[in-house]
Parts: sequence; C-alpha cells; structure tokens
Amino acid sequence: MNIQPRLAEFSDEFIPVEEIEAFYTLDGIDVPAERPYTWSMSVATLDGVTSFLEPEALAGDTIALTHIKESGSEADWRLLNAGWLYADAVLGTGQIIRAEPEIKWIPVYEDLIEYRQKAYKKPNPLPINIVLTATGDFDMRHPIFNDGRFLTVILTTKTGQARLLKEIEKASACGFRPLEEGNTRLESFGGDTLDYCEVMRYLRAKLNIRYLDITAGGSLIAALAKERLIDETRITYAGHFSGHHNSTGDCRPGLFDLPKGQYFTPQNNPLIHYEGLRLHGKHHLFLRGSYQYRH
Repeated sequence: MNIQPRLAEFSDEFIPVEEIEAFYTLDGIDVPAERPYTWSMSVATLDGVTSFLEPEALAGDTIALTHIKESGSEADWRLLNAGWLYADAVLGTGQIIRAEPEIKWIPVYEDLIEYRQKAYKKPNPLPINIVLTATGDFDMRHPIFNDGRFLTVILTTKTGQARLLKEIEKASACGFRPLEEGNTRLESFGGDTLDYCEVMRYLRAKLNIRYLDITAGGSLIAALAKERLIDETRITYAGHFSGHHNSTGDCRPGLFDLPKGQYFTPQNNPLIHYEGLRLHGKHHLFLRGSYQYRH
C-alpha cells in the first residue's frame, strides 16, 4: 500500500480528486485469487459509537456532524463516495435497507464518476450494489432494487429467498418489476444462515468482483473479520463523544460488535497497521489501516 504522504491534512472540505487518490490509492494491492480485496467504510464518534439510536438522529449523518454548522462534514461524505468510486461492488445489509428508505451505494459526485472510468477503466460507471440478508425482510419497492443505472444483487438464504419472492409479488402488484427489468438479481445459499466465505467466493468467481467496499455496521464487520475476510479498515473519527447508551437505555452500536459468546483475547485479536492518516478542519480525523490477523 503506497500512501503518500502517510500523514497529512486535506486542503479543502470538497477533497480534490488527487488528494483522494493519494490517500485511497490501490497501488501495490494484491487481490486474493479466491475472493475480492475488501475494505470497510465507517464513521464513528471518538468512543467508537456508530449511531445515536435517537428518533431525531440519522445514524451516519449525526455521527459525522452534518447537523453542526461549518463542521466540515462534507469531507466525510466525499470519502464515503470515494470508497464507492474504487469498488467494483458495494456490500451492505438488509438492516440498512429497512432503516434508510432512499439509500443507494453509488457515487453522487460527477468528478468521481468520471475519474472512476478514466483512471481505473471500470466497465460499469456505477458499482454493483450487494444486499446481504438472511431473512429477506424488506420492501422490494425500495429504489435500490429499481434503479436502471446499476445492478443490485441480493444474497440470501433459502428462507430469505422464499420471503423475498412474496415481496416481489407485492411489488409487482404496485407496478415494480425489479427482476424482470434486470435491475436486480436474487441468489440464495443453503440453510438458514449465510456462510460468509461462500459469499466471498461467489462474488469473486461469479461476478468477477476484485475490489469490494463494505458499507455496513459493526456486527457484519466483526463477523467478516472473524473469518479473516476484511483486508483494511477506513474510518472517519468525528470529534465528539456519545456514550454507549441512548436516552431510553438501549446500547448504541459500535465499530466492532462481536455477538455475546464470541470474543478475541489479547493474544489473538486482530491488529491494525496504520497505513495513512488525514485531518480536515478541527472535527474530523480520517484513518486507513490494514488488518493483521493472529487467529
């Protein structure tokens, strides 16, 4: 990974493409033969919380300080879009689809879309959107499944597939035909749970995905790291604290949420090799690091 310089400050909130390239360069990256090269994109408070879980607080927006005037939060949005610029596909979860009724994991900046095609010669102007779901519990009228500009692939279980086929029938009754129009593909794997290793092999072998952006929460990130399937972490640390419980006493989600009963020890937990660090303004710190697995 050839990040130059290793430590620096972005010159503008609207980060220039050349500065994005210096920080997120893929030069020197070896893509595994059996799966995509992967990175996770996260935004968190300094105490590692990724959502306030308050009714009036949008998860990523509030964490990234978009509600604070002149906080410089567009720099975080530019880098999130830049992750999608480099990726052949972006992977998220059904939970995100349920929570965000308009979400699409595609760059919105024209200069980044142009750079994606000119500099990296991507065959598609926009990345494939991958929705990972065990249950298939979401509305197929969601725009991510009905946008003709890019392909969405749903990866689910046999149980999830049965539920989704019923949801597709409901959507068809309202005039939506995502599968028929080629906007969406549905693929299922055996059992009631998803085998993440099998998912990654499928993405590499069947969809020819070499670079995969994982725009998901701490539970999926931790699960993939447990299987040694994430190569690097990209985090925006926003300059504030939140506390680990919301106003109703519920635990707020974190950057790396292993389920109860699973754990790492000081002898085998993944280490992060800090590859590059950037600052912008007085509220945002941007980190890029590679995983060093010891389990």
